[in-house]
Amino acid sequence: MKFYLKNVFLLLILFLITNSCQFYYDTIEYKKSSVEFLNNIMDGKINESVNLFALEHEGLKQMDKNTLNEGLYQFHTDMISQYGKDVKFTFLEARKHFSNNNNSIPNSTNVNYLFENDKKFGFVKFIYDDNSKKILNVEPEFSNKPLPSMIMFYIILLVGLLIPIFNIYVFNMIRKSQLKRKWLKYIVLIILNFPTIKYFPLEGFDFQFFNFQFLGYGFSYYSIFSNVVIALPIGAIYWFWKLKKLQKEQEYNQFAEQLIED
Repeated sequence: MKFYLKNVFLLLILFLITNSCQFYYDTIEYKKSSVEFLNNIMDGKINESVNLFALEHEGLKQMDKNTLNEGLYQFHTDMISQYGKDVKFTFLEARKHFSNNNNSIPNSTNVNYLFENDKKFGFVKFIYDDNSKKILNVEPEFSNKPLPSMIMFYIILLVGLLIPIFNIYVFNMIRKSQLKRKWLKYIVLIILNFPTIKYFPLEGFDFQFFNFQFLGYGFSYYSIFSNVVIALPIGAIYWFWKLKKLQKEQEYNQFAEQLIED
């Protein structure tokens, strides 16, 4: 029985690794295809864009090619008229679907892109057929929302660096001290970093009390979807106070011993 479970476990790991690798390579191919499609749309190369669609797919067999051409031309017209020709495209995410749950197409992958000029942004959602590696659907979202300012993000990003620096400083204080079970103190420094404040350029501030952050600091840079997290280093604050108190007691004891000897 144990041998059987071990084999099942190994096969499961092999399956997950294989699918993860396949998804990784598929995503690279989808990103390349998406960039090609978007460049064609910007340049008005509608026929080249049509060739990237999985027209042989069961869901597209009944589609009128002229209708597809008109839709893509409208995409080109709306993009140029609303965002101009100087548009930047940024890959956001890829999400694979194995079944038709949540109204998704089975054996397909959703690929999302952000597009922006110097004032506003929008999104493009692709659906790719995992068999042919071609496009099943493209859905632009011309949100026309203004780009958020990144100034506050960079300020918090820089100021927040003081938190891990302080944690590392106290870590070094503990290392040089005569305290016992130092490893427990190190764990306290790593874990006891809360509550946290998160800042998102799009959404602003978010406060969470029970949200532990490693060394009290973290960030992700993802264009306007960037975020930075800073936490109160209560573990480091406690041990900083404790070590300073012990240091003063030692200094006082040494001073008292000197007075007695004199």
